[in-house]
Amino acid sequence: MLDEILKNLENCKDNNVYNDGECQVTYATLYMYVKRIYNFILENQNTKTPIIIYGHKSIYMISCMLSCSFAGIAYVPIDVSMPKDRIDNIIEVIKPEIILATENIELNNSKIISIDKIKKICNEEKKEQKEITPLMKKEDIYYIIFTSGSTRKTKRSENFVQ
Repeated sequence: MLDEILKNLENCKDNNVYNDGECQVTYATLYMYVKRIYNFILENQNTKTPIIIYGHKSIYMISCMLSCSFAGIAYVPIDVSMPKDRIDNIIEVIKPEIILATENIELNNSKIISIDKIKKICNEEKKEQKEITPLMKKEDIYYIIFTSGSTRKTKRSENFVQ
């Protein structure tokens, strides 16, 4: 699956891949964002600990999810609508090395990479950039969703690459 996504990122450069009415992005721009975030993750993540991605349906959220996937690291998406106490609980359970905040977030946590920093990463040209190589293996956890259901207690659901 990741090989096919990578092929589309590389071959459909001029086609639009994202349009939310305010922001329109081509495959070439998405590829650039993913590649730069992917390199940031490889440089700053020392373990396979899942990365938390906080946000809501933006091109940056999509870029972060794909970057984690290509880097072979599970991600935990957290929507902006989630209450702060649930977010704190998820952070306590995951103990992430990195929290990618694609929207502003009111948390005192040194692991947070702010939206401003993410935009800087996406738009900053670096000479030494590794090409994207999908590092996710079929036995790796792809993403983790936390649900509460009727118990109101946070439960973890892991999804693997098929």
